[in-house]
Order: sequence, then structure tokens, then C-alpha cells
Amino acid sequence: MSYFSLYLDYFYPRGGVGKLAEALKDRVLELGGDIRTETRITGVFPGEHFVKDEKNAAYRYKNLIWAADLKTLYRIADTDTLPQEIKRRIRETGAKMLADRRGDSVFTLFLEVDEPLESYQKIAHGHFFFTPTKQGLGETHRRELDEILSRFDRAGKAEILAWLDKFTGLNTYEISIPGLKDAGMAPPGKTGLIVSLLAEYDLFRRIRNAGWLEEFITELEDRILRVLSESVYQMLKDKTRARFSFTPLNIENRIGSSEGGITGWAFQKSMPVINKINSPYS
Repeated sequence: MSYFSLYLDYFYPRGGVGKLAEALKDRVLELGGDIRTETRITGVFPGEHFVKDEKNAAYRYKNLIWAADLKTLYRIADTDTLPQEIKRRIRETGAKMLADRRGDSVFTLFLEVDEPLESYQKIAHGHFFFTPTKQGLGETHRRELDEILSRFDRAGKAEILAWLDKFTGLNTYEISIPGLKDAGMAPPGKTGLIVSLLAEYDLFRRIRNAGWLEEFITELEDRILRVLSESVYQMLKDKTRARFSFTPLNIENRIGSSEGGITGWAFQKSMPVINKINSPYS
């Protein structure tokens, strides 16, 4: 819940948050570093001190800093050449990692609207949360969804879409308008919106496997647009010119985050990593 206060302290660099990555890249190169983009690491060999990528190219290291998904690290680590005791400890730790789930994921809808920034400035700031009703989600996101997932093969499209009506109508939306933080982020007379809400990875995975993912995404986009155009932003109904979205599956595929997680580990289960300030390593 602290996020609803913490986000108010955000600072946005001119040109968008991507400028931070560009500055980091420039500094690494300035110091003699080498950056390989669009390179997926598919194997880690701690005994021989090297990693390999999907094209079988090897990269040797003295110290490896894995700033990525821990489940992926333990899934692709090759421990065959390590001493038995170290191998056992790595496998035990890896089993704990793979048994737990990553934290919340999100569905994000990007909109291009033929409406000037000034119209949005009269309504809200460039980053805020919006809930269309005081009723709240209640058990819609957890108990009802878990029940549908437990019998997914018997649940039809109509039932899932009926649940989706409730989910989108009662949810809280995180809305960001980059142009209200930096006017140069939008062409004159137009506005770009980023609308996010919490989403369950397993629902998207099961629907993908059932073969109607694109249809489901369209249905979800349509409902989000309807909710917002009937409440906070009525101009979206007639002036939205383009849209695309990013699902938990996209997050998993793009950055390798298990279950499309964006917030570490799920609180509902045990956490396989240090999660207290008072730890023996602090």
C-alpha cells in the first residue's frame, strides 16, 4: 500500500524514463565497458566461470552480477563440475526459488488520442490512480478468479468475459501522461496515455494455451476504454486513434521475469530470499 504515497515523490527526466538507461549506457561505454543488447543468456557455468547466449557464444567472467530473474538463473545454471556440497546447496536453493512465485504483474494499455494536453491537465496530474467506483474489487481479483482458474477447462468464454466486466469496472487504474511531465513527449494537439492495472499471469497463460489470447486482449482493451471514457476521460470514446498493449506474457518474454513479475516475490507464499532488514547479512 505504500506505493500510493511513494509514487508522489517520483522525479521524471526530460525526454522520458528511457533517458536514464541511455545515460547509464553512455557511462559504461565511457569507462571501457562492453554492452551486448538483444542477447539472451541461456547457460551459466559457475565451475568454469563463463556464461553462454542463445547463439552459443561464451563470455568469461571473474565475478558475475546477475541483475535479472533469480528463477531463470537457477533454471539455467549448470552445476555438474562443482564440488558435491556446493552443488547440493545450489540445487536446494534453486528448488525453493522455482517453487515460489514472482510478485504482481500488470496489463498496460498505451493510447494515442487526438486531444491536446491542456484537456487532461484540467482533470488530473500526469501520474495518478483512478478508481471508477467506491465499491472496490472485493473477491473479484482473488477468490473468484482462482475459482475460474481451478476449473478453467470447463469455464467458457462467456463466464470469463462476465468476470472481466466486473474486473475492469471495479478496478483501480494507474494512469500516466508523459506529456504532462514533459510537453515535448507529445505532438501538438495530441496526447499519449499509459494505463495499467494488476493482472494475473496464469489467466493470460491459460487463455493463450486455449487459443484465444488475441481475442481476450481486444476484449480487455475495449472494456478499459469504455470504463475510462464513461468516467474520467470522456474524450477517449471518439478521439482514440491508436492503441496497443503489453501483457504479463509480454513482460516474461521481453525481460525474462518469471510469471511476468514486476515486484519481486509474491507475498502469499514464502519468500526464498532475504526479505527483512534485520538479517545476518546486513
